[in-house]
Amino acid sequence: MTETEIVLKNVCKVYDNGFEAVRDVNLQIRPKEFIIFVGPSGCGKSTTLRMIAGLEEISSGELWIGDVLANFLEPKERELSMVFQNYALYPNMSVYKNIAFSLEIRGVKKAEVDKRVKETAKLLGLEEVLDRRPKDLSGGQRQRVAIGNAIIRNPEILLMDEPLSNLDAKLRGQMRVELAKLHETLGNTIIYVTHDQTEAMTLGTRIVVMNEGVIQQVDTPERLYDNPVNQFVAGFIGSPAMNFIDCTIQRNAAVLQMGIERIGCNAKIAGWLEDIEKRSDLVVGIRPEAFLDEYRKEKMQRDDLGDDQKMIVTITHRELLGNEVLLYFDFCGKNCCMKASVDNYAKAGNMIPVWVDVNKIHLFDKETGKNLFYEKNFSIGKEKANR
Repeated sequence: MTETEIVLKNVCKVYDNGFEAVRDVNLQIRPKEFIIFVGPSGCGKSTTLRMIAGLEEISSGELWIGDVLANFLEPKERELSMVFQNYALYPNMSVYKNIAFSLEIRGVKKAEVDKRVKETAKLLGLEEVLDRRPKDLSGGQRQRVAIGNAIIRNPEILLMDEPLSNLDAKLRGQMRVELAKLHETLGNTIIYVTHDQTEAMTLGTRIVVMNEGVIQQVDTPERLYDNPVNQFVAGFIGSPAMNFIDCTIQRNAAVLQMGIERIGCNAKIAGWLEDIEKRSDLVVGIRPEAFLDEYRKEKMQRDDLGDDQKMIVTITHRELLGNEVLLYFDFCGKNCCMKASVDNYAKAGNMIPVWVDVNKIHLFDKETGKNLFYEKNFSIGKEKANR
């Protein structure tokens, strides 16, 4: 298998009614990557995938597949395989025939077809259902058949458009594991579209976060989570979502003022704040795990967190998730969430102490959404991603 790179240069998609679905996309997809497009509905991720596949015309810009300008190539000329959300199986054909179809229409000899169908079925765990029709299969089995039809030609590049969205939560979890194993086994390039950030974080070698037709950030899962470039990425990546609270900088005291609450900063963060103009239009971002209850603080031996990082909050709701607890509380007029210890039995109405791990906070420009700590955190995130 050769190693083909896909490059998008200033790619745009504008429909006849003037709607700009994709704007100025520049992206280099390396060979053998599992790259994932993620974002809310209507962000342009599926449109971008369909332009790569040749199912949508490119309004402007260039698409290169290897050293070939592919803008005007027919889909069949691009040597790509695609898996759709709705499986796209032939209901009147057996599983065997569905998997074999792409080879049979290309005139591959019967013995070779049989060999490759059986190899593909073994890879996907479909050996026992080759004689069945799609209607007799579970959702997960039907999705594996669709994948089998796509990979039987040994495609160098496999496109997937929300392939797991029709499955229930348990099957999605199982299929995520199977897709990761499949990529490891085949070693091909997978370009995958999803609105589910859990799929993106668990499957992607790199993730492309899109919003309103524009790429917001392209990075590894770890760096997207630890160092989002803006408030949109910070809020989209992570579950439960990051908490956002309006704040101002009290420079002399090296504290962040959030309503009536004041959070003291350590020397590192205070130094970072020195580079930021004193303003009132800022937003602090705090992930749920960056709030520590007394049990997690003690277990983590965080003696560096003192009264300057402490506040008293009133719990509004408690969720037990087995190995962890989510506690919700009102803070500066916002409904915030924290990850607490299972030893914490606080319930609605209880007042408890909570500490903020200031090493994990983010600071955003309220108007532009830019993460003002992005460049500061970049080297840290890079080191973590390369471990």
